[in-house]
Amino acid sequence: KPFCEVLSDGFTKNGAKIISLLYAVFFILKAFIPILEQKNTIELTFYETQPTLFTFMPFFIVAFYIAIKGLKPFVRSLEFCLWIFIFALLITILLSISAGNYANLLPVFSKSPKQLLGASFNSLLWYGDPVFLLYFVGHIKRDNKLTKNLVLSFVLYAFITLLIFVIFYAIFDSIAERQYYAI
Repeated sequence: KPFCEVLSDGFTKNGAKIISLLYAVFFILKAFIPILEQKNTIELTFYETQPTLFTFMPFFIVAFYIAIKGLKPFVRSLEFCLWIFIFALLITILLSISAGNYANLLPVFSKSPKQLLGASFNSLLWYGDPVFLLYFVGHIKRDNKLTKNLVLSFVLYAFITLLIFVIFYAIFDSIAERQYYAI
């Protein structure tokens, strides 16, 4: 069943239209805000830091290699390099855990729930990717193993993201909240 039919079955016809409209507004905002952030990143990169040719050279080399050889050799090299990247990332995280000052996180606990919910709402559009999965609700057969795997992968993704943010704020306390695109 398509998503609209699933909504119509669960709600009234007008309720389904309202939910679809809210969904559309969410997607528009989810697309619009990253475009503005990307614009700010480009302006900051090009107009304030004046990058050199060596900054962009690796991208051009990879793009040229893909254009000449195709994606297959590039994907084969990624299969090898991915494990090196994961190992290096784990080592970096493990070394960073001991270097952090976790007292920097204490102001979070002194805020009111209203302030914390307001801050969470401001970042909602960045972490609302699971909402895209609602379009597939009518096309997936309910399976307990599949549900368990989806929930487990989402919880793992959220935990890793939060862990990296906690480590980042513990290490770079004073510049973390002021610096654009610090992480």
